[in-house]
Amino acid sequence: MPNASFAPRDVAVLGECLRAAVDGPFLRDARALDPWWELHTLVGATHDTLTVLAREWSPAHLEAPDVRAIAGNVVNALLGYPHGMENELPRWVTASRDELTALLQRITHRSEEHGEVLGVGVRGAITLPSDRPLVRRLRAGDDNIAQRLFAVMAEAFEEPNEPQSDASMQRLLSRDDLWILAALDGDAVLGGLTAHVLPMTRVDGVEVFIYDLAVAPSVQRRGIGRALVADVRVRAQAIGALSVFVPADVEDDHALAFYEAIGGDAAPVTMFTFVDPPAD
Repeated sequence: MPNASFAPRDVAVLGECLRAAVDGPFLRDARALDPWWELHTLVGATHDTLTVLAREWSPAHLEAPDVRAIAGNVVNALLGYPHGMENELPRWVTASRDELTALLQRITHRSEEHGEVLGVGVRGAITLPSDRPLVRRLRAGDDNIAQRLFAVMAEAFEEPNEPQSDASMQRLLSRDDLWILAALDGDAVLGGLTAHVLPMTRVDGVEVFIYDLAVAPSVQRRGIGRALVADVRVRAQAIGALSVFVPADVEDDHALAFYEAIGGDAAPVTMFTFVDPPAD
């Protein structure tokens, strides 16, 4: 039975915790260049990703291990991180500290039941690797980062790179159905991916198609690609996507091994490309 270990009250409280994390004062450092660095470090997801998750939160999200991990980290951070805002928490979350602690234990227990190999924090919370790069969805105004990301992709694919015009870049970054994610280390662009949200016709829903995924050659094999795919999967789960899929050339042994290692299921599909105009 879905969510057998979580009551409707649990789901509602977790939604409150997510909104407290993204909108409240608990995990925000207003003095820092990146005011959400604490949230990203403690939770394992960016503010952008967490905002989407909070807005779309539903019981179905608790079926996804990655999302359960993030939700557990949020509760753990609100409970145990010295943010100095303990008196503010009841304004955002209707559960008591004891209730939140018990909820955290249920999240951990649920993961253990399913054999999920996840780290354990100081209060027993599920944690994601703290050395993940900052993964951020690029939007209007991120032209410079996007241009550098596309250059990194061209280098990784050993393809020529023609910079986008200002108008073209604005159109790309303004599309709701195109996700352009960048993995960042300060000002450095380490890699990124592009994904398209595709509406389905046979069912009422969408699927997410990862079109390009690339990491700068100098920083490959450091978990950056894994972090990018994990981020897009959380985003897909947040919008209720039916699946996430990505093509890989059968000759690309590295890509095939990578997607298999991160839990992808291979399907024997042949793709056909049409370049020339149709014959008369």
